[in-house]
Amino acid sequence: FALTFQLGRAWRPSGVVAMLGGAVVAAVVFHLVTNGAAWLGSPLYPKSPAGLWQSLWAGPAGSPIPSWLFLRNMVAANLLFTAAILLARLPIPRVAATPGLTPAR
Repeated sequence: FALTFQLGRAWRPSGVVAMLGGAVVAAVVFHLVTNGAAWLGSPLYPKSPAGLWQSLWAGPAGSPIPSWLFLRNMVAANLLFTAAILLARLPIPRVAATPGLTPAR
C-alpha cells in the first residue's frame, strides 16, 4: 500500500492518463506481490517457474476461478475508482445569478 501511495504521489502532477496508468500498474504490482507470496508460502504450488506461473495465472489446481480474473477485476476497479476520484476533484462551475431573481429561502 505504501508503494501504491508513493506511486500516486509521484504521478499526481502528470495528468489524468498517468494517474489511470498508475492505477493499472498498482493493480499489476499488487497481483504480482500477493500471488508471488502465495507461491512461496503455500504447499499448493510447486516451487518452480511453472508453479509461479500457475500462482499468477491459473491459481491452485482445481480452483473454479483462475487468478487472472482477480487481476482483471482489480484493474477494472482501480480504473473505476481512480476515475471517480479524479472526476470528484474537478472544479464545480459557478452559475451566474439571473438579475431580478432572488434565492429561495
